[in-house]
Amino acid sequence: MSRTSVGLVVGTLLIGLMAGCDSPLLRQIVQASPTPSVPPPSAPPITAENLTGQWVYGTTNEPSPGPVAGCYPWSLWILAQSGPTISGGMTTCVGPCGYAHEDFTGTNSVGTVSITAMVYQQPGVPPSTASYSLVFDPRTQHLVGTRNGEPFWAAPFMQKNDCGPAPL
Repeated sequence: MSRTSVGLVVGTLLIGLMAGCDSPLLRQIVQASPTPSVPPPSAPPITAENLTGQWVYGTTNEPSPGPVAGCYPWSLWILAQSGPTISGGMTTCVGPCGYAHEDFTGTNSVGTVSITAMVYQQPGVPPSTASYSLVFDPRTQHLVGTRNGEPFWAAPFMQKNDCGPAPL
């Protein structure tokens, strides 16, 4: 998927969220939040040495080993790695009409990941921070560990080809 295509998919998802909720607060957050870095279209497979890609994430019910194939995730992490440096962002749907966004930077030392994130949830309110401590599990190909001391996992995400247009 090209960088432009990924941007269009993420943008379409956010427009769909805004249209479904018609929330002025959501519009302000989306307009005020920086856009996360998008991995290059021909990113190599995810390994302990290179975590560039799209990821779905959660705190419970970690999926089966390997990538998660799906259509339009409401929670998506986008990681870009250059050398040991990681940057990126995430968006998530919070409640019926809420939206949260994180921008982060960190390091990957052969599968041991440390990330600090700026968390944007409300316009006009200073962002808070989040801290991730993760390890790449070669058996599952997932990142597992903690976010602010609480359990967290992230699994590579692959967009299905038969999804049709993004829901609006």
